Amino acid sequence: MELFLFILIILIFAAIIISLIYFRQRKINKILENKVVFVHSNRTDNNNLLLGKYGITLQRYNSSQVEVIFPKLNESGDLVYVSKYYYLAEISIPRSDKHKNKIEFQMAKDLAKYIKEHLQTEKEIEDLVLQYQQVHDLKKLVLKSDMYSNQIDVYEKAIKEIKKLIAKAKELEKMYIQIVREGLIGIKIANYNPNNIKDNQIAHQMMYKRVKDEYQYMKDTAHAYGELMRQRK
Repeated sequence: MELFLFILIILIFAAIIISLIYFRQRKINKILENKVVFVHSNRTDNNNLLLGKYGITLQRYNSSQVEVIFPKLNESGDLVYVSKYYYLAEISIPRSDKHKNKIEFQMAKDLAKYIKEHLQTEKEIEDLVLQYQQVHDLKKLVLKSDMYSNQIDVYEKAIKEIKKLIAKAKELEKMYIQIVREGLIGIKIANYNPNNIKDNQIAHQMMYKRVKDEYQYMKDTAHAYGELMRQRK
């Protein structure tokens, strides 16, 4: 009887732990899917953040924390991202009407896509710069080789393609910065005079789409660069 009770207690305890892990994971997934969160924690200095306590969820940090990004403008007017890690109890998904009527929440939703893509493009630029240097170094070795000198054309084409990709990625990065910065400036203006807010993002968004499509096309058609990357794998 005592053994049965002991096993039963263990099973109940295990079931509780599994349930807690499941619901915690489910909450993290919902938060990441929602893209925008409201931060309840006082660790956020929202006086210097134009989106207030609304942040953009970036990624899961561990089993109980997520990384939240806050865009801001420094004293020079340049775009800066502030990254903070929050426990699930410190953040929530803004669903009520009190959130929906706030310009900070609406702007956070509008900018979330561009901010995430901007951060991804920054990583791609870093990778491309590193790969450019690696291919450039390989080219110098190939030039001194008797066995592989016939492959020099592939390396030269790859270098040209990577340079073009870096240039286009940086052009796209400028578009992200422009869109996010204009959105934040719009909030600051609206706080003084809501009647002065202008919907001038359409032109920027059209340019962004054009540059993004061009960048994707270049990635898809960079044959020499793609061939070298496949050889690395």
